[in-house]
Amino acid sequence: MAKRIEVSPEQMRMCLELHERHMPYTKIEEKVGLDRRKVKVVILEAEKARRFEAVVNARRDVAGAFLQEHIEHIKFVSQELLELTLPPDFRSALDYLVTDLTSEMHTKLSNYKLRWSLIPVMGHTVEEDYPDTTKVVVSRSTSRDIEDSIQGLKEHLPSLAKLISRWESTAVSYNKLQEILRKHCEEENLGIEKERIKSGILSVIKIASEKGISDEEPTEYYSPKQKENIELGRKLLQIRKIRQEMKALLPLLNDLKDMYTQLEDMLSPSQLNKRLIISHCKFCPVP
Repeated sequence: MAKRIEVSPEQMRMCLELHERHMPYTKIEEKVGLDRRKVKVVILEAEKARRFEAVVNARRDVAGAFLQEHIEHIKFVSQELLELTLPPDFRSALDYLVTDLTSEMHTKLSNYKLRWSLIPVMGHTVEEDYPDTTKVVVSRSTSRDIEDSIQGLKEHLPSLAKLISRWESTAVSYNKLQEILRKHCEEENLGIEKERIKSGILSVIKIASEKGISDEEPTEYYSPKQKENIELGRKLLQIRKIRQEMKALLPLLNDLKDMYTQLEDMLSPSQLNKRLIISHCKFCPVP
């Protein structure tokens, strides 16, 4: 059995360096003191190792790019979630709250990304210019992408699903009481348009959220900045059954605000970035 020839790091360095200068194996053999067949083996193994390293680096770069995209998509979803769960007293209009957050996020984000995906290229100027087959494929792909991002966010934040469920349940109760409140306001025949009544109810909600509900006349709620709505809110709060409904609504408002604070903490850039880095979901592009 032939004795294995050991190659020192210095000999290996010299072989590679001389080979890069296009020196033939016979000349390298003379300068390094290795058989030319061993010189060839050293050089071929080094080139193989370089190619392997290049592939590893390329894969790492691609995986890093995909991971960055994955993270950006999840952040996009988290931003939409915060917008949908904004408490009533933070809003500028009287809205019924969404009671299926996952479905609503999927619909809104899919529509947004679909419009962004169908951009003018290759002579196309408007969305209608694209073949129906293209629009169907892009639509289905976009829908799947959003669905995966929503699920990915829930897997990175295991406690999120339970919090969303609580928020949806509270939103159902809030919507029912808000509907009753609207009807009571309309039944009072105050001679005010429905849209103005909505503004007044929103003002009442803001008042209740900030100051609570008292049986006393709420003269302290006046604000020059929102004079008309505040005055209307004061007028509505002077009606006993409106105050009673607001007393029932107030715990729900507090719960919604408390859950929103938890969502804000959970989805804050510092906390979310940390969770996305240290945790893993089935859609993460790296093992």
